[in-house]
Amino acid sequence: MTLVPAEMADPSVSRHFFIEPGLAYVKVINFEANTAQELRDTIESMGGRDLSGLIIDLRGNPGGIVEVAIQVAASFLNERERILWIASRSGPKEELTVPEGFEPYRFPVAVLVDDRTASAAELVTGALQDHGRATVIGDRSYGKGLVQSVFELSAKAGLALTTAYYLTPDEHTIQRSLGDCHEFQLAPCDDARSEDELRGGIKPDQVVYPAQLSELETVLKASNSFLDFARDYVRGVNSIDETFEPSNEILDNFQLYLSERGIRPTLSQWSTSLAFIRANLKQEVLNLTVGVEIGDEVELRRDPVVRAAVSVVAAR
Repeated sequence: MTLVPAEMADPSVSRHFFIEPGLAYVKVINFEANTAQELRDTIESMGGRDLSGLIIDLRGNPGGIVEVAIQVAASFLNERERILWIASRSGPKEELTVPEGFEPYRFPVAVLVDDRTASAAELVTGALQDHGRATVIGDRSYGKGLVQSVFELSAKAGLALTTAYYLTPDEHTIQRSLGDCHEFQLAPCDDARSEDELRGGIKPDQVVYPAQLSELETVLKASNSFLDFARDYVRGVNSIDETFEPSNEILDNFQLYLSERGIRPTLSQWSTSLAFIRANLKQEVLNLTVGVEIGDEVELRRDPVVRAAVSVVAAR
């Protein structure tokens, strides 16, 4: 076997589809060199300025290239509007604004964040939130807003030194507190800062948490029951398309499958989780037959954070 090294580049926009007619959903997993162009190309492919709204999912996005984040924010803001501040230990703050030549999208936007949304993703979120350009939904973001400068050393080594920190357009500190005020602290330290301010990050306009699983749902997920059953089911089916829905017969067979493996929910547990069971069976069958992207749509359409965003954008 011969292995040939190759550079791999996954797209930053990992998912996109219409969550409602005219309302687009896009998932951005990081900010790499081509992310801004990828996002604009995706938006244009779905209708561009004719879209009725856009949901940008930045949950789990760890950030990336700050310059690219500025380009993404500029796609939704007016020329010369402030995107962020850079503040250092001494000297005036540096202001970064939307460059000339950007023609922004005008449709309503919602941004989804969670406690793993960090760095460049927080800069985009803060810029759109402060200008009232997007409604932020989900959980408070991580809080990583430091600027590092790299200094060359001998022997081809370098030193990455933290020299500044980022502020949102309204001068909110993104960086979360790293300790008590008299300990090592990178962001400005003020004993009078509230507990909320010390947490840093981007505070959502609407806090919405992922759905909590019941005891039965946790067992079904942990036991891999949906995927194992779906594998057996698709072997005996000739063709399946995107319109597939688990029938009552399939649900009965799944219940028998569980019973044979020692999972015997009560009638109340089964009835309460029936919608969850249908959706997960549908997702796994579509994953195995039509494609993972189509299967993921099933989960996202039931996601309470996404559903909240749909309601917000539709009302704007």
